[in-house]
Amino acid sequence: MSAPGATSADPVVAYTLRLALAALFAAAAAHKTRDPAGFRATLRDYRVLPDAAVAAAGAGLTLAEAGLAVALLVPALAPAAALLGAGLLALYGAAIAANLARGRRHVACGCLGPSADEPLHAGMLARNAVLVLAALAAAAPAGPRPVGAVDLFTVAAAAATLGLLYLAADGLMASARRTAAS
Repeated sequence: MSAPGATSADPVVAYTLRLALAALFAAAAAHKTRDPAGFRATLRDYRVLPDAAVAAAGAGLTLAEAGLAVALLVPALAPAAALLGAGLLALYGAAIAANLARGRRHVACGCLGPSADEPLHAGMLARNAVLVLAALAAAAPAGPRPVGAVDLFTVAAAAATLGLLYLAADGLMASARRTAAS
């Protein structure tokens, strides 16, 4: 039972957002795991941490993303995981914003997707803001209605569509920057 005045999301919406965010965090953790030295170099290039903390932060962020990916799929943990995910995405956005404010646009994003090696730009802040909002929406408790087979198909298809939209938007941002630079 929810607290009086608490809002709940339709379970299909909540589960779709949670599944899409779980996939995003799992892919991001895998991306960092495939090239931990590259991730540490990118993290160091952001210049938001002392050099001595970069290795531990790199490992911690990778583990945090992997843990969030799993926790978002566990109904009892999903709302808290979504809030923590929103915080992590906001932290990433703050690191991007800090570098943009210092004029350090040459820093590679280190993000997942086509813009991984792209220099920082304001579009990345907008993307992270949308992801933070999605994570906050995913933190809402799922409504009490039963979920059937058609709902589960809808969740899977909608989460896959959101993932493809993320990659398409990211690819368009990367392509636009390359086109503008030429």
